[in-house]
Amino acid sequence: MSNDELYKQGLEKIKGKEYEKAQKILEKALNEAKTDQEDSILMKIYAELGKSHYFQSNLENALQNYEKSLELAEKIENYDYQIRNKYNIALVYQRKTQFKSATITLKEALELAQKVEDFKKYNTIKTTLDDMVLKDSRILYDSELAGNDALEKEKYEKAIENYQEAIRAAGEIGEYEALHRILIKVAKIYLNKLDNKKIALEYLEEDLRVQLEYGHTAQNIANTEKIIAQLKLQLGQPKDAMNYIEDALEIYNNNKSFSDQLISYNILASIHYSLGNNDLAIEYLNNAEKLIPYVDDLRIKIQIFMLRGQIFTDIKKFEQAEKSLKDALSISDELMDLSILGKINNSMGKLYRLWNKFRLAHDQYAKAINIFNKLKGYFDLSIAYYGAALTFKKQEEYDEAIKFFNRAIEVGKKINDLNLLQVTYKELIEIQEQKKNFEKEIDLLENLAQVQTNLGLFDESNKTYRKIDIVRKKK
Repeated sequence: MSNDELYKQGLEKIKGKEYEKAQKILEKALNEAKTDQEDSILMKIYAELGKSHYFQSNLENALQNYEKSLELAEKIENYDYQIRNKYNIALVYQRKTQFKSATITLKEALELAQKVEDFKKYNTIKTTLDDMVLKDSRILYDSELAGNDALEKEKYEKAIENYQEAIRAAGEIGEYEALHRILIKVAKIYLNKLDNKKIALEYLEEDLRVQLEYGHTAQNIANTEKIIAQLKLQLGQPKDAMNYIEDALEIYNNNKSFSDQLISYNILASIHYSLGNNDLAIEYLNNAEKLIPYVDDLRIKIQIFMLRGQIFTDIKKFEQAEKSLKDALSISDELMDLSILGKINNSMGKLYRLWNKFRLAHDQYAKAINIFNKLKGYFDLSIAYYGAALTFKKQEEYDEAIKFFNRAIEVGKKINDLNLLQVTYKELIEIQEQKKNFEKEIDLLENLAQVQTNLGLFDESNKTYRKIDIVRKKK
């Protein structure tokens, strides 16, 4: 049987919906055509072979054959088959729910049909494209609306589920303003409602990618970079944070955005403080302070004085630290924000503890504990309990220290703060070791080893297990 006859027989089988038989016949025709090296025949066979796979739901094989047919059609400048193959490839993408790729490919087919004035194909493609875009537009609108409704009812998981569907639809049809808007909404839920900074960061990084790719304003890009930098710093990624905030600062400098410049200097100071570069941190704070007269934001001013106080505390310049923290305290009176007041109390508690002014330290920690218990601000509450416990330990009031360390552990478990749990267990172990209370020491060591394992500190956890064996021998 000739190659042409095999091809025609394959077409008949497709018309009769005998797709598996059509596939076998067309594969035989393809093998014979390959030896003849006739591009026009190969192009047609690949196209029909793609169709036979498509209707058997062998989508990858269908795609490969359509693409080979398209390649040959482009080579021999056969516009009819170029349009057909692009259209069929788009249908494959649609079945694979790769709507963005489907839309792009259909648009290419539409442009080509218009170029060669094949209006019959043009109308068919346009109808398919409009249906696809319209469907995703409806999904985008309905899903965002459902997400907004769930958010208003504080059903955060349901809101996220709907927003994710809206994000998919927006991406497929190129509604990038909507995509940007909804990514920010989801990031805010994770940040402000579900207290999951890591996932919030992922959505913000995706939003930044969208903004950079589709040409958002420099100011908006810088604002997103600034928030990403803050989150990365809080998640213990100071070097990554530095890259983002330096880029944002360059934009703010060009725009002469004083408030944003000041915040950026403050973040850079925090980054260098976390890296132990106290001199650089103070230098950035000095840059920030120069901008204070141009900025009315009290919160930013408080952050600058607080950070300066924390740095001076760490380098044991206690008088300067006290002055900076009292400056922050006086501004907080104007702001009347309990959360900020509690953070200042925690910082002052640490200052007075290291300065050996224990009564003043306890006063400040007690105020912080009272505030964060009311606000249910568990992270800051754990810091206050831990700080108060360290103060009692320094005073050698070990029973009180144990009580407050245990409260810190209770809160730390609630918020899954493994780093806090690790340092707190170490402090309690030291106390029980001094008391020669081996049973309690072993219990604490076992808890510490588990936390270290969860943190991925396997060398540390192995050392802790070895210490458990040593303590057991002392019993």
